[in-house]
Amino acid sequence: PSKTRPAIPPVLRSIHNLCYTLYVERKQVTFLAETLLPCVCGNTAAKLWATVNKINLVECSCGIIRVEKIDKEVYSSLYTSGYYHETGSPDLPHKEAGREPHKSRLDIDIEVANARLNKLQKYAMNGKLIDVGCANGAYMLVAEDRGFDVEGVDLAKDAAPKQIQHLIRVGDLRRVGFQRRYADVITFNDSFEHFIDPLTALQAARGILKRDGILVIEIPDMGCADAKSQRENFKHVK
Repeated sequence: PSKTRPAIPPVLRSIHNLCYTLYVERKQVTFLAETLLPCVCGNTAAKLWATVNKINLVECSCGIIRVEKIDKEVYSSLYTSGYYHETGSPDLPHKEAGREPHKSRLDIDIEVANARLNKLQKYAMNGKLIDVGCANGAYMLVAEDRGFDVEGVDLAKDAAPKQIQHLIRVGDLRRVGFQRRYADVITFNDSFEHFIDPLTALQAARGILKRDGILVIEIPDMGCADAKSQRENFKHVK
């Protein structure tokens, strides 16, 4: 008599409500690598906006442009290994994009940090400041020099000068040990758009930030005139 393979119930577990598929065979578990990403508004439907290096960018009905799907393990390893800080992404390395690696562009990033701190210090002159996605630590260096008590968070800290590496907590913002209502200022400087799950990062920041604290998020504006006219050639599409 023929034997039928027993049915295996699907396992769907994700804070994103994403489409993972799990199957078990010979005691091995395999995940399909690429995961469809919903919009932060919760909508999964979207229209194709552009294709860059074989990666589809889609536009939600709410107007947000995002990557259609992603291999979460491969993507995360770009940051945890320090590869992104040094080389960039495989599909668009820093060199091809006309950018210096984070470690070697510290002087340029310090100039940018000074401009950012000029804006911040209209609202806060000092206090505990956490820079999330601190990369080479330029913002931390300038903020400390201006009187802030600084810490950083990143998935790798090798790009930062050794004198501030002890101030950088390596890992997920939710899991690096910050107490609730700890920080006066939390900044995401050109880092928020790199998060696979930005809403979870926001929730973590909300818990760490004091009730009268300041949250700063600086991201590329995909609704600006340059982005609309240049589309996939816009400098921040990478």
